[in-house]
Amino acid sequence: MLGELESTRPAGLVIRSAKTSGFIAGADVNEFRGATDSSVVETAIGRAHAVIDRLEALRVPTVAVIHGFCLGGGLEVALACQMRIAIDEARFGFPEVMLGLHPGLGGTVRFTRLVNPMQAMTLMLTGKTIDARKAKSLGLVDAVTQERHVRNAVKDAVFGRLKRAAPGLLNTIMNWGPARRFLASRMRVEAGKAAPEEHYPAPMR
Repeated sequence: MLGELESTRPAGLVIRSAKTSGFIAGADVNEFRGATDSSVVETAIGRAHAVIDRLEALRVPTVAVIHGFCLGGGLEVALACQMRIAIDEARFGFPEVMLGLHPGLGGTVRFTRLVNPMQAMTLMLTGKTIDARKAKSLGLVDAVTQERHVRNAVKDAVFGRLKRAAPGLLNTIMNWGPARRFLASRMRVEAGKAAPEEHYPAPMR
């Protein structure tokens, strides 16, 4: 499908889910339960990265329209789009850490570029979810709307009329090497308070 989009170059691409439960609730953990060969896992993750990276590189406007749960791999897909429109009841998060995992499809990079790294890392290290309004205030989504207004919001996004969230100067400074190292040390302390390493090794990894 991405190959077709790369060659036909439509006016825009909108990604929605037909499921009533939400956008994408993440990966099926049974796919990697009991995995013993790291090379097999790395190959599978590499294929997934290639798809997400091609989505991000599309030279047409890309919009994720999100309702319900947008978690883990679902949030990774949304982050690879240029714009994100949330329906009122949408929920966002990276719950992987609760399973001893971390966002594995580039989310640790895309999320911290888009959102204040301290706030982004807090969400990734705690596994908490946030609602659409909070996501808008953080700069994770560009617009929050109701279902009846989605079509107009999408048109605004595709044709350049949607005011997009943009990382500010503080984000740029906080993503600078020395600042990131300082933030990492702070986050280790904070994560240790919430999840002692002897019981919860995943955040520290």
